[in-house]
Parts: sequence; structure tokens; C-alpha cells
Amino acid sequence: MKVGVLFLHGFTGGPMEVRPLYRYFEQMTDWELVSPTLTGHGLPLRLDHPDANAQTWYFEAVHEYELLARRVDRVVVVGFSMGGVLASMIAAQYEVASLVLLSPAAKYVNIPQLFENLYERWITEWEERPVGEGNFYHLYDYKLRVTPLRATLNFLEVVSYARGHYERVTAPACFVHGLKDGVVPIGSSYYLYDTFASTNKRMIISGEGKHHICYSKEAPSWFGEVKAFIEQSLRSKTDN
Repeated sequence: MKVGVLFLHGFTGGPMEVRPLYRYFEQMTDWELVSPTLTGHGLPLRLDHPDANAQTWYFEAVHEYELLARRVDRVVVVGFSMGGVLASMIAAQYEVASLVLLSPAAKYVNIPQLFENLYERWITEWEERPVGEGNFYHLYDYKLRVTPLRATLNFLEVVSYARGHYERVTAPACFVHGLKDGVVPIGSSYYLYDTFASTNKRMIISGEGKHHICYSKEAPSWFGEVKAFIEQSLRSKTDN
């Protein structure tokens, strides 16, 4: 059985946000991994792009799912923050073997301004240094200064539109959320957990985790739990 995993990043982010989990799967499995960059995202941010909008992001996520589904027998979707919202919409409409939601932004809290940094300094930390959770504070400041209001409204449109999909999600779902997430409250994951129609659900709480949960110190301990959940979901699907 060939398994494919689609990773979906967050608003103003990019594949780097889920890279630690991507690399873990790369080392520990033979799954096909796909981690696209949504229009206007990545480095540098181009959220003023005319096609950087809610509809484009959703259709791009669906397109990547469809391409992967043609090549593999089972598709797993992993979504971080806004990517978790997009992943949930896909799972509500398409066959998904397992759904993994990392700090899903079903309920959003505005990001506080934390530090002022030059763009060049941010570039250096992003590309040349090992990225730890603390460095993302610098990224927040950069994002606040270059993210147009139109893009933020499109993000909120994604969150709003997705609410009508959650009750239709039946795929096995694993949630990972940090208690110290200052961007999206952990209540967002509890809300989805309670709303999904899935019968196989797992909540993993990171006591020290912040929003960029894949970079928390505890991340290596739950990477294995997520992998085990996916494998169990795949076995159950095969048995049925």
C-alpha cells in the first residue's frame, strides 16, 4: 500500500513551519511527502499578489490533494494553523485516511507585536541558522509589517467558510496543540475535536509548546505518537 502525506502550512508562512515533522517522516517512513507553498506565501512574502486570496489557497490545497491521490493508495493530510483549516475542509469532502491538525486556526487570536527587526536580519535567521521556536518572534514582526489588510481578510474568510464543513469530517483525526500558544488558543483544537464526526480522535497536548508546535522542545516526543496514530488509522482502513 502506497501512502502519501500532504502538508499544508499556515497563513503568512511556508513549508518550513512543518519541516521538522516532514523530515521525521522522511527518515522513518517510505511515504511520499508533498509540502507545497500557497500563492503569496514562502520567502519572501508576496501577499499583495492578485491571486493571494481565500479561493486560490483552497483550490491549490485541493489540487495538491488530487495530484497526490492519483499517485498513492491512501492520502494523509497534515495541516498547520490555517493549513489545518484547509485540511479539515479537504477531509470533509474527499477521502482522507488520516488527518493531523497542528495548532489549527479554527478560532483565531490576533498576533501581538513582539520585536522590531530588520528584514535582512530575519532573512539570515530563516535561511542560515538553525530555527528554534524563539526565532519565530522575529518572523511575527516581519509578517505584521508586510501583510496587507486584504490578505488578512482573506485568511478570516477561510476560517469563516470552513465552519460549515467541520461536522462532515469523519476521517481519523489527531490534534496537536501547545498550552503556551499565544496565537491560536488551545480551545480551537478542542472545538474541532468536539465538532468533527470522526469516531477515532486523539488530542496531544504540549505543555511547553507555542504556536509553531513543530519547533517546540517537546516535538520529538510527539512526532512518534503522530506517526503511530497514522499507522493505526491506515491499518484500520485496510481491515475495513
